[in-house]
Amino acid sequence: MAVKAEESALLTGLVEGDAVAGTAFSDRYRPRLLWLAHSAGVPSQEAEDVVQEALTASISQIQRGLFRGECSLGRWLETILRGKVIDYMRSTGKMVLAGDADGDQINYPQNVGPVAPWHTQDLVLTVREILDQMPPRQRTVLILHKMFGLTIEEVAARLRWRPGSVGRIVSEAKATFYEIFTRRAKKTPRPHDRV
Repeated sequence: MAVKAEESALLTGLVEGDAVAGTAFSDRYRPRLLWLAHSAGVPSQEAEDVVQEALTASISQIQRGLFRGECSLGRWLETILRGKVIDYMRSTGKMVLAGDADGDQINYPQNVGPVAPWHTQDLVLTVREILDQMPPRQRTVLILHKMFGLTIEEVAARLRWRPGSVGRIVSEAKATFYEIFTRRAKKTPRPHDRV
C-alpha cells in the first residue's frame, strides 16, 4: 500500500524530530484514538493517558523505521492503541477476554497470569493483521463485541447505532474475518512443507 502524500510529509517530519510535525500528528489522530479508547470502555481521564502512550510509542516506532506503509497510518495507529488499551485493562485488574476453541468468550481474571503462552504470539499477530485488513466499521464492531465482550446492545449504545444494524455488521465482520483467515492459511506453508 502506497503512503499518501500528506502522510509521507508528516512521517518525514516525525523522523527528523520536527516539533511542528509532532503537533500536527497529534492534532490529526488524537480525536479518533480518544473516541476508540472511550468506545473500548476506558474512562475519560485514563483514555487521555492511554492515547498519549500510543502516540508516543508510534512516534518512537516511526523514528526507528518500524512503520513500513503496509497499511494506512491511521490503521497502524489503531493497532498500537489496541495494545495500549489491553495493557490498561490488564493493569487495572479488569477481566481479560480470550476466545476458546468454539469461539465463545471466556473471562480470565488478571491474577491467573498470562492468557496466551509465548507460542501463541504468532496467532495474536495474525489476528491483528487480519483486523487491519477489515473494513473500519466491521473492525470496530468486532473488537468491541468479541475482544472487549460488549453485548450487541452495549455496542449499539456506544456507537449510537441500532442494535439490528450492529448485529448485521457483527455477522458480516465474522464472515470477513474467516474469509481473510482462510485465504492467509492457504498461502502459509505448513511446518512440514518447509525445507
